Amino acid sequence: MSLKYQEAYDKLLHRFSSLFVHVEANVSRAVLGVGSQDAEAEGKVTAQDRKIDEWETKIEESCLNLIATHHPVAGDLRNIVAILKINTDLEHIGDLAVSVSKKIKEVEALSPDYQDKIDEMRDRVLSMLKDLHTSFIQRDAEMAHRVYQLDHEVDLLEDSGKASIFSDLQASTDAFESKLALLSILRQLERIGDLCSNIAENIYYMIKGTIIRHKQW
Repeated sequence: MSLKYQEAYDKLLHRFSSLFVHVEANVSRAVLGVGSQDAEAEGKVTAQDRKIDEWETKIEESCLNLIATHHPVAGDLRNIVAILKINTDLEHIGDLAVSVSKKIKEVEALSPDYQDKIDEMRDRVLSMLKDLHTSFIQRDAEMAHRVYQLDHEVDLLEDSGKASIFSDLQASTDAFESKLALLSILRQLERIGDLCSNIAENIYYMIKGTIIRHKQW
């Protein structure tokens, strides 16, 4: 490819890497607000998500422009297609962080058990996002595979959290709205885990050229 293509692609990679970092930070900001009842958390997360939406649009435009202008093939085209797909998933993760932040004011001070479950899910999905970013930069297919496998653990954490909340609701309807908000937060974190597994699949495709979606991986 030409020097102009390489310069445009390098600029795209820099912007895409920044998007990864900001999405990870916004997820962390949203979940850290749960239990702390941070009145400003929702506003901060929402404001950052607007920037994430702008970056997502610019990245998509850059990808389409590269395809239309330089007609990349083989590995170059595969890289851009993967970035396009991952870009969409990262934007969706940003939206889920906003959904979590909107529930903060509905959650009363958490019991240690609930706080531990939320913290564990937060740590797991943030670790997945960080490792996905690393696997993308380093073109590490095995790391992407390991992240893909972690989604099952996130599912189990959600199941455990839901079981605890439903059990408490059967025993008492105290703090009913708060417990419903917690169920929603657990669901949003589980969905982030699902999107991380999608990203892992696309990183693997980018590196190996193999589509493993719908297959036993």
